[in-house]
Amino acid sequence: LQSLYQFPVTWNWDEVYEAPCAEAAFKAFNTTLATALNTACPKIPLRLKKRFKPKHFADEEAFKLKERYLQSLYQFPVTWNWDEVYEAPCAEAAFKAFNTTLATALNTACPKIPLRLKKRFKPKHFADEEAFKLKERYLQSLYQF
Repeated sequence: LQSLYQFPVTWNWDEVYEAPCAEAAFKAFNTTLATALNTACPKIPLRLKKRFKPKHFADEEAFKLKERYLQSLYQFPVTWNWDEVYEAPCAEAAFKAFNTTLATALNTACPKIPLRLKKRFKPKHFADEEAFKLKERYLQSLYQF
């Protein structure tokens, strides 16, 4: 701290005083102040332990659910029909084609899970309860549109 206190007295301030405009004087002063702080109090790099943070998920449970879904999805051969999505005449048709493709993928990855939402039941004989929850959330989001 002593070097920080002595810095304003020992530094050559001509660059700030003789600047042609206020902007140049401010830049010179700012540079001088930054140099003083870096000299007196250098940055000490800290290595922090990297923690797992999913980027686009609200909580870890949703991230685990997604991982399980993707694992079960890649176990089955899925044919994505993107031609219908890209060649759709309007946005609504493209949205319907995309939903059809996604529903096909869900049905392939998680067979025996019915599409109806009216009847609530516990998935006793289904492959994975997490996949069932994911499919149920997907269908609920479909019916919101």
